[in-house]
Amino acid sequence: MTEVIKDHAIYVKATVNSVLGQTLADPISRSWRRCIQEYGLDPADMPDVAIVPASDLQERQEHLADLLAISRSELRNLYEQIAGSGFAVMIADSDAVILDYIADLELVDSFSKLGLVIGGNWDEHSQGTNAIGACLFEKEPLVVHQSDHFVARNIELTCSSAPICDYKGHVVAVLNAAGRSEVAQRHTLALVNTSARMIENSFFLNCFKNSAIVRFHNRAEFIGGIREAEIALADDGIILGGNRNAISQLEYGNCEDLVGKAFDEVFKSTHEELVDRGAGQLNGFVPIYDALRNRRYFATMKLPRPISPSKDDIKSTCAKRKQASTSHDPVARELLLDELALGDARMAMNVRYVKSVRDRQIPILIQGETGTGKEVMARAIHASRDGDRRPIVVVNCAAIPETLIESELFGYARGAFTGASREGQKGKILIADKGTLFLDEIGDMPLQLQSRLLRVLEQREVQPLGAEKSISVDIALISATNRDLRELVAAGRFRSDLYFRLQGLMLTLPPLRERSDKCSLIEHIIELESQRYHVLEGRRKSAVAIDDCAFDILEQYHWPGNIRQLRTVIRVAFAMCGGSTITSHFLPEEIKAPTETLVHPSETAMLKNVAPIDIAAESMCDEAIDPSVALNVVEEAERGALLKELAKHHWNIAHTARDLRVSRLTFYRKMKRLGIRK
Repeated sequence: MTEVIKDHAIYVKATVNSVLGQTLADPISRSWRRCIQEYGLDPADMPDVAIVPASDLQERQEHLADLLAISRSELRNLYEQIAGSGFAVMIADSDAVILDYIADLELVDSFSKLGLVIGGNWDEHSQGTNAIGACLFEKEPLVVHQSDHFVARNIELTCSSAPICDYKGHVVAVLNAAGRSEVAQRHTLALVNTSARMIENSFFLNCFKNSAIVRFHNRAEFIGGIREAEIALADDGIILGGNRNAISQLEYGNCEDLVGKAFDEVFKSTHEELVDRGAGQLNGFVPIYDALRNRRYFATMKLPRPISPSKDDIKSTCAKRKQASTSHDPVARELLLDELALGDARMAMNVRYVKSVRDRQIPILIQGETGTGKEVMARAIHASRDGDRRPIVVVNCAAIPETLIESELFGYARGAFTGASREGQKGKILIADKGTLFLDEIGDMPLQLQSRLLRVLEQREVQPLGAEKSISVDIALISATNRDLRELVAAGRFRSDLYFRLQGLMLTLPPLRERSDKCSLIEHIIELESQRYHVLEGRRKSAVAIDDCAFDILEQYHWPGNIRQLRTVIRVAFAMCGGSTITSHFLPEEIKAPTETLVHPSETAMLKNVAPIDIAAESMCDEAIDPSVALNVVEEAERGALLKELAKHHWNIAHTARDLRVSRLTFYRKMKRLGIRK
C-alpha cells in the first residue's frame, strides 16, 4: 500500500504542476489544484474523516428535517435500484456532513472504517477531492472514480454525486452513491441525478405548499415529470421562488433574479388569466409567452391547498366510498389514503408512492414503531385499489403460535394430520385470492416458513399441507414490521431473498412525536371518535368541544404509544365527559406531566436556545416588529401573514397557534425568527 500511496501522490502533484495557470474544464483537475494550492493538502497524507459530535449532528438533521423526511423514500428507492451491487447511498448537508445513509449489509463495517457513516464530514478542505465535497464546490453532478480521489486511502471507491438546491438556487444538500467499482458508473450518476431532482422538486413544493404553483415547460409532455419548471406565487402574483428548471427554461442567471418580480413582468399574461383560461382546457395546459423573448410555454397552475382537509370534505369523500370491510358495525370505518396525510411531508410522500404502485402487484413493506398506524395504512391501500372487492385478510405473525402458523397460512387438505378437520381448511393465502394479504409483524415469522412464503410469491401458487397439487393464487401482498429486518437478515433470523422480495415499495411511518401535522391529526381523531361515540350512545350528532388546556396537553405529550395511544386516550375522554367538553380533568395523569417533561427528548436541544417568553401576555405591544431582524422577500411575506393572523385573534397566542395548526412553542419560535414581538 505504501508504493500505491507514493505513486498516487507523485501522479497528482505532477498533474497539478503541469496545468499551473491554465483554465481547467475538468472538475477533478480543478479540485486537485484547489487541494494543493488553496488548502495546502498533501496526497500522500491519510487524514481520518472527522465525525461531528452527536449534538452537532442532531442540530444539522433538525435544520434539514423537512428535506430529510422528503428524501427518505427517494433514498430508499435509489438504494433498491442499485442494491446488491456493492453500493451505499447517502445524503449530506451543505457542509459535507452525512445526515442519512443506506448501505448493503456487507459494506457497513468496511465503509465505516473509511468514514462513510452518518456524521462523517467529507468537506473538500479536509478530505481532498471526493464526490460529496467536489459536488458542493462545482454545484454540478459528477463522478469521482478511484484514483480521481485526492487521498490515496479512498482510491478503492467510485462515487457519484448530484446537488440538491433550495428555492433560491442554493445547494443545501448532496445525494451520493458510493461503491467499489472497477469502472466509472455513468448509469449510476444518471440515477443519482434523477433522484436528486425528484427530491429537489418535492422539497420546493413542500416549501410552498400554501402558495400557488405555476408548472410550465416549452414541451407539454414534460409537465408532471422531473424536468417541469415550477414557480411559486404570492396572492398578488409576486414570484416567491422557482426551481432550477424554471431558471433554465426562462434563461435567468439565477433564482434571485426571478424572485420579487410580478408574474406579468415575466409572462405576457396575469396569473388570474392563467387560472381562468386553464379551467376551460381539457388537459389543463395553457400556452403562455414570456415577456422578454416571446417564447411559448405550456403552463398550468396548482392552487394552494388547505393545511388539512376540512371535516366536510372528509365526510363527503367517505360517503362516496363503499365500505371495504365485511363488518356491519356502524362504528367501524376504514380511513382513506388521503386522510392519512394531513400535512406531514413524509406521510404525503408515502401516500404519493402508494398511489403510483397500488394497482401494479408490487409488494409493499410498511415499517414504523408500534402504534404508528401500519395496519390502518394497509387497509387504506387495499380499499383504494381498483377492482378490489374481497376483504383484506390480516395475519399477525407474532400472535399465532409457531405450531399453528403454517396451517393458518397455507391451509391443509382433508386428513392431513391427526385432529385435522374432515373437510380440510382453507389457509389465509387462499382466502386472500383476488384480494390483499396483510402479514403484520412479518419479522416474527418462523424461518422455516419464510422459504414457503417465498415460493408462493415467486410461483404465484400455494400447496396446502397434505395436498398433492398446488393451487394458483392472485394476491396483493402488504407486510409490516416494527423491527429492523436488515438486522434480522444479518443475524440469520430472516431470509435475505425474502427481504428483497418483500420490499418492492418500502414505506416508513413517522412516529407521532415527529409528525408536523400532529395538531391536524389530533383534531381528525377527535372528529372520528366523536362520530363513534354518538353512534354507540344512540345520540344525535353534535360537536364535542375540547378546551385549550386539554388540547395543549395532547399536542405537547411525546406519545410513546403513538396514534394508538392517542386514540385510546381520546376515546376514554369521550366516555368520561359524557359528550360535553373534554377538559384536562378527563385526561390520564401520566400525560398531564409538568410542561418541561411534556417535550420529547429530541426537542431538548432546540428548547435550550429558545428565550423565555411571557405566555400570559395577550395584548398587542406598541411595536410589533423588531427592525433589527433582516428578512428576505419570502420571510417578509410570512411575517405579514402572521401579523394578520395575530390581529384577527387580538394577539391571543394560543388561539392563533391553534388556528394555524401549530404548537405555541413553534409559533413563538416563528415570531422570534421573523422579528415579531409583543
